Amino acid sequence: MDYNDEMRLSDTEINLLLTVIHTVDKTAEVRLFGSRVDDAKQGGDIDIIILSSYPERFTRQALRLIRQHFFDKFGEQKIDLVIDTPEPTDPFTKKVVPHSIKLNHS
Repeated sequence: MDYNDEMRLSDTEINLLLTVIHTVDKTAEVRLFGSRVDDAKQGGDIDIIILSSYPERFTRQALRLIRQHFFDKFGEQKIDLVIDTPEPTDPFTKKVVPHSIKLNHS
């Protein structure tokens, strides 16, 4: 699924997430999945898949900093960050990537 305006995440939120994630890996692909890709649903946490050639860079500390930057700007929210390689190896990631939306800077 390609980027569209039907997701429930603002351009400002997307830009911040991309900027912070790209400080860890500037080539990482960032995708939104779950209830936030369905405009008809309400609420829900922010589910993000990070596809990186360097998944080892996304340490607990790096993930904590990504969340903290988001919380500082938008308030505390539940953000799930899933890390995998560009050719997903995890069965869960393989299942959700086709139904996710690639995030791009606006």
